[in-house]
Amino acid sequence: MKQRILRTFAEFKQRYGVMKIHHELNLELQPLQLRCSPRRISRLMKELDSHSVTVNKWKAASASKTKVEQCSNLLKQDFATT
Repeated sequence: MKQRILRTFAEFKQRYGVMKIHHELNLELQPLQLRCSPRRISRLMKELDSHSVTVNKWKAASASKTKVEQCSNLLKQDFATT
């Protein structure tokens, strides 16, 4: 079972977590009338010291918290609405 987990994990470039590996293995084991639980896969992945690669989502820089200074009206334009 560990070999199948490692093969699936490597096949999908170490991006798949427990639930996706669980789905792929159950598709593979279905013709053999076998199944495995996500908990078992999680335990085996911990033993193999393999975990999916996660990327933090993008956040705005702290510069967005600064106040914008209001410039003087050098062209003397009227910005009022009617």
